[in-house]
Amino acid sequence: MDLQSALAWLMGPEGIEDPYPAYQALHEHGPVVQVTDSMFVVVGYDAANQILRDPSISVVNEARLDRDWPAWRTNRAATLLTETVLLTDPPDHGRVRPLLAGWFSARRVADLRGFVREQSDRLADGVAGRCAKDGVADLVKDFALPLPVWIMCHILGVPPSDHRWFEERAGDLLIVMEASPQPEELERGNRTTREIEAYMTDLVAARRRRPADDLPSALVAAHDRDRTALTAQEILSHLVLLMAAALDSTAYLLANGLLHLLRHPEHATRLRADDGFAQPYVEELLRWDAPSQFTVRRATSTMRVAGTTLPPDAEILILLGAVNRDPRRFDSPQEFRPDRPGNHSLSFSAGPHFCFGAPLARLEAQIALPAVLRRLPDLTLAGEPTRLNRRAIRWYGRVPATATQTTPQTTTGAVPQTVSVA
Repeated sequence: MDLQSALAWLMGPEGIEDPYPAYQALHEHGPVVQVTDSMFVVVGYDAANQILRDPSISVVNEARLDRDWPAWRTNRAATLLTETVLLTDPPDHGRVRPLLAGWFSARRVADLRGFVREQSDRLADGVAGRCAKDGVADLVKDFALPLPVWIMCHILGVPPSDHRWFEERAGDLLIVMEASPQPEELERGNRTTREIEAYMTDLVAARRRRPADDLPSALVAAHDRDRTALTAQEILSHLVLLMAAALDSTAYLLANGLLHLLRHPEHATRLRADDGFAQPYVEELLRWDAPSQFTVRRATSTMRVAGTTLPPDAEILILLGAVNRDPRRFDSPQEFRPDRPGNHSLSFSAGPHFCFGAPLARLEAQIALPAVLRRLPDLTLAGEPTRLNRRAIRWYGRVPATATQTTPQTTTGAVPQTVSVA
């Protein structure tokens, strides 16, 4: 496959279903592929690692948005993201990030282990109930999507009665990050962002009146101590972002992981029997089929990467899915090997914009995947999964599954069939 054919594959329907043949072809053209005078595609692991860790590299800025999407300022989802650490450079990025990252430290994530296990078990019970009642469960709607939403709601202090409301909306928040979203999708993302921002406005007001042990209360306190450290609008923008990030970092990982387990029962059998297998399985899953397939950066000055000179203001498309299958870094990268030594993907990025929610995403996957498999020993696919029309995110709209055997319930009482906690 030549360069133009590989790029056409990625931009066509084949790129949504399976981008990896194109990635494999791009590797034959080197770690950094020049597409135009100012556009470069990065598929090499070392090259991507260098760029992501370089503090002088910029994320997508307003000038690029003005060029590529003149109407972006009318879409609240887009403008909100530019107010967050996701799309800001120093000094704003370094000013705000520590206030958020501390809530996802190793210690805090370890403290959530029991809660994650409890919620995973409750949802696994719900999947069992759905199979018993309807014959088929949807592993996206009934498990992969609600779990990270519930966990993030817990961190944000959202009451259980509102969990379902967020389940129905969280998936629309990052549609603006897609390569070519449809107008109706952009409008839905715009509407949903405004709804969630209004909810967070009320939540922040409630925490100002009565603080609690949650992230909104901590951000309000940081703002009250020093309003130059965090503005009132930045509080709202980041609370909305975190709800979206719960899906970006975990729900897609869970859906992809469950589907792979159902298609490879030997891994499911091992995961049921061996607690220690969860960690290497999740790491290989992150490498082999990264939930987030690409990220964009901009060079602020001339730089040399893998023998290629990038000019100032060069646009850099880092194909994380290709980077994680770089044959220069990983032996037989197309093979799924859970026991792969030295397995470290770039699925959560690296450097200043490394995903601070990565430890929580890993914990959720390591606990949740065995939980549903043990609850349903004969869980199998009940039809073809439905993949959403997404390029930036490897995501399924539906993964139908069925089971006839169940182990005893792991929680007291059944989860309602709406999979929301009452």
